[in-house]
Amino acid sequence: MTSSSVPSLTGLRAFAALLVYIHHYNPFPESSFLYQLAREGYVGVTVFFVLSGFLITWNYVDKLSATAQRQRFYLLRFARIMPLYWLLLTGLYGLQWFTKGNETASFFAQFSNFLLLKGLISSLVFSGIPQSWSLSVELCFYLLAPWWISLVARRRWLVLALLYSSFILGLFVLYKNHLSFGSFYTIFGRFFEFGVGIYAAL
Repeated sequence: MTSSSVPSLTGLRAFAALLVYIHHYNPFPESSFLYQLAREGYVGVTVFFVLSGFLITWNYVDKLSATAQRQRFYLLRFARIMPLYWLLLTGLYGLQWFTKGNETASFFAQFSNFLLLKGLISSLVFSGIPQSWSLSVELCFYLLAPWWISLVARRRWLVLALLYSSFILGLFVLYKNHLSFGSFYTIFGRFFEFGVGIYAAL
């Protein structure tokens, strides 16, 4: 890879962010066509996941062969997401405690939110900061990315097929009673989007 940045994707990221924003804060009258169209703005999340797979591969495909390089990758990913997320979540819980609005949140729910495990649990997916479920999916991808990218780059199709089969099997085993949740909110249902990004970058 000759360049670590792809400036042309900045506009696409902004458009995807706008789609997600309009989906959550739909400003149009409920009976209008624009309202129904804005409700489909969640596809912006799909764009983000594909872009994530693409950009991580584009920037790191030649840099993750050594253990030290992988450790640096994980450190950078952690530093990019977790400190700000923890700050916002602490502020939210502090505000709820101050206003007595968080009395029903269990320790398990708060713990799951701080570790971003909440995105794997259907009953907790919208607890804490509701939109942070997507960070749970991203973190799962980051954990797997060094090996996943390597498998695609080296054309290890059999092992890659086993990985993808594991995602599908995990979806039906872990979320057999909540397939719609598992398909939309977890890495088990969203792995294809990251895979498309990885393959496109290579």
